[in-house]
Amino acid sequence: MQADIPIAGPVDVPVLEDAPSIHTEITAAEAKVMIDSNPNLIIVDVREESEYCATDPPAPLPPGHIPGAILLPWNSGVFQTEFSQLPTDGEILIVCRSGNRSHSASNMLDVNGYTNVYDMSDGMLAWVWETDLCTQVPTVSRGGLLLLIGLIGGTGMGIIGLRRIFSAVAD
Repeated sequence: MQADIPIAGPVDVPVLEDAPSIHTEITAAEAKVMIDSNPNLIIVDVREESEYCATDPPAPLPPGHIPGAILLPWNSGVFQTEFSQLPTDGEILIVCRSGNRSHSASNMLDVNGYTNVYDMSDGMLAWVWETDLCTQVPTVSRGGLLLLIGLIGGTGMGIIGLRRIFSAVAD
């Protein structure tokens, strides 16, 4: 007799439009300056893996993702289960396609006590600088986070999880 196996459906995600906005909204150009000047900035991409790894997205989207960005998809609920691995006092830049999902994710961080959150409000639609493709394995962590990466179906990378790297040296 075959057992009934539950099929995963859409994940219920909280609607946070009415949450107080404590985060700072910035443009893609301001985000680029921030990325270039702050090696500890944590970049979180909340698009789905297919968007993050896209090699030929519809114009005007660039292929791939911002170098060093951590993939924590919003719509599939990964962000909601993994955000607590991010440091509450770390500088965090949230990005998505157009700014809608990044705004929701930024609001979620706001209500959970995160104090240095930046929302790239114009999204990847406005990103005109370098991007990485999923065939390029990151070799450096950003902001004290180690990305645990796994190949998914041989076609790209997906984030399996995040682990905080404690850089403090014992006295």
